Amino acid sequence: MPAKVRYSLIDERPLVSVIVPGCNHAEVINQCVESVLASRYLRMEIVLVDGGSTDSTARIMQGLAQQHDRVRFLSDAPAGEGAALARGMDAALGDILVVVEAEAVCASGTLLHLLEGFDHPKVGAVRLLDGTAAFRNEAVREVGGFPPGTPVRVLELAQRVHKAGYRVRSRPAGHSIGEVVHTIT
Repeated sequence: MPAKVRYSLIDERPLVSVIVPGCNHAEVINQCVESVLASRYLRMEIVLVDGGSTDSTARIMQGLAQQHDRVRFLSDAPAGEGAALARGMDAALGDILVVVEAEAVCASGTLLHLLEGFDHPKVGAVRLLDGTAAFRNEAVREVGGFPPGTPVRVLELAQRVHKAGYRVRSRPAGHSIGEVVHTIT
């Protein structure tokens, strides 16, 4: 009897768009982007979107985009992180969309860990237990994307993807994203 072939999205080497919406995250955005760039999965773009920062976040994001070929910067989002996320999702080129908070740091295996959850063609979203999520771009577009002007609610988007007939996988947070530790002086 022939061996059963196991489906793996990783075998298809999809382009992953890591979307980082930010508003007033000047102190932490460098660490976030550098951690994503250190990922063991290299076929990605990082989409940085400023949500109307009043500090130097937009300038830092723009500098990161000029410094790294895989980083793009969008500054025309309306105010707020929800609007910035919606703008980033609309502009993303990837087959898979990963939402990363600007104050987060990724472990080097996070993207691979998320992609491993896409173990069937009908999996539309993969969530880590810490709330980090990845979505098939086609599923996000099918459910109308992320509405501008809403708070960042990745769980709500995963629920809409599920209601549209896609599977949603949960994975342990072993390779998840954690918050940047701030030093108080």
